[in-house]
Parts: sequence; C-alpha cells; structure tokens
Amino acid sequence: MIDIFSIIEDIRFRTSLLESMEWDEDLLHTFLFYFDDQLKSNTDLKTLLSEIKECFGNATFNVIVQLFKEEALFVDGYLNDIKGE
Repeated sequence: MIDIFSIIEDIRFRTSLLESMEWDEDLLHTFLFYFDDQLKSNTDLKTLLSEIKECFGNATFNVIVQLFKEEALFVDGYLNDIKGE
C-alpha cells in the first residue's frame, strides 16, 4: 500500500501537488489526509480517482495518476526480480 506521508517527502511530488492546488498549503494538507484515509479504507481506484478529479481538479488528478503509474512500475520491477530468484 502507498504510504502517502513518506511519498510527500519527495520534493518533486510535493511540488507537483502544490502546483496543482495553486500553491494552497491548507488544501494540500486537506488532500493528504483525505487521500491517506481513502487508501486505508481500500476505496477502489476508479472511485478514488473520480472523487479526486471532482473535488480537487484535473491537475491534481493527473499528478495522482502519475503517482499510481510510477508505483505500478516499481511493484512490477520488484515482482520480476522475485521471479528471477
């Protein structure tokens, strides 16, 4: 599972999120708590992305889609490494 609070330490990701929220730190904190709660409650991805797009806008939606793509590539690489052992 994605640990959003460790990922947010990534300055590139944090900057992208802040930019998508027009540099609103309060909105960023609201989003992070919302996102963390949704991940912990196992909300299905389609619903989560739809809610993000509706509540936080297209720019934030695009940042989160990119995050999931990067995480999927990481997991795929990890699983491929395990198969090779």
